[in-house]
Amino acid sequence: MSDQKKILHDDSNGLDYVLVGDYYLPVLSLPEETRPIGYWGMLRKEYMKNYKSGMYSKICTLPWNW
Repeated sequence: MSDQKKILHDDSNGLDYVLVGDYYLPVLSLPEETRPIGYWGMLRKEYMKNYKSGMYSKICTLPWNW
C-alpha cells in the first residue's frame, strides 16, 4: 500500500483525487456565493433568531453561514 500515490490527477475530467484509507476520493470545493437572501430569507433569519435560537446559533457557526 505504500507504493500508492497520495494524490492523483485525472486528465479526462480534470479532478484531483486524494487517498483516504484504501479509496481515492475527489477533492471538491464549492464556489463562494454572495447573493442576497431576499425578503423571505430575512424574515426566516429573524424568526430563527427570535424563536429558534439554538438552531440559529448552530447555522451561524457553519462555514457557509449567512
